[in-house]
Amino acid sequence: MARAGICIVSGLAYGVDAAAHRGALDAKGRTIAVVGSGIDDASIYPRSNFRLAKELLAEGGLIISENPPGTHPQNWDFPKRNRIIAALSRAIIVVEAPIKSGALITAKYALELGREVFVVPSDALRVSAMGSNGLMTAGATPLLNPNELINTIFPALNQSQQKELPSLKAQNTFEAKIIRVLMEGNKHVDDIVTATKLPTADIQAALTALELRSVVASLGGMRYTLL
Repeated sequence: MARAGICIVSGLAYGVDAAAHRGALDAKGRTIAVVGSGIDDASIYPRSNFRLAKELLAEGGLIISENPPGTHPQNWDFPKRNRIIAALSRAIIVVEAPIKSGALITAKYALELGREVFVVPSDALRVSAMGSNGLMTAGATPLLNPNELINTIFPALNQSQQKELPSLKAQNTFEAKIIRVLMEGNKHVDDIVTATKLPTADIQAALTALELRSVVASLGGMRYTLL
């Protein structure tokens, strides 16, 4: 979604929040972190994501808080933070949430503000996903593919931005790693092996599978490119 030009808003917390910011940075996209602490170096929370926060700023992202510098967050600061995340966003995606979760609080604020709520479906028996799966029974939209959100919420994006993201065409970890390398431009097989650190035989098998599905094309001389 970041590659398609969408700004990613999250809370800099452990888990999927940090993954969302990291994904946006890796895609050279835009991202905003809304925190429950102050935004000065001594207060950023959680401390384990301090380096991510600094990288986010260095890449032109934003860190937002309604708390003054020097504020160390209390439990009540996180629900307050979540209402800002909902207000800044055109749509909310809940990836996985138990019955009691800050993500559900964010979804509640989003619904009150008239925002769309999407849920990544999960195992019905997984306790850590009972809250998010429950949102779907209450009317939230299941999200299986980022392009569904892009085409539904952001129809004004131009056609080149709306095209299917190449990384979604991978059917296993090997293919995903190869696609990420080829997104930098056409590569020789040896360059792909060096970048992915995967065995040559596995690379060649994955390239053959990708070529059969018209995801990549051979340029000759053992060079490949994304289609």
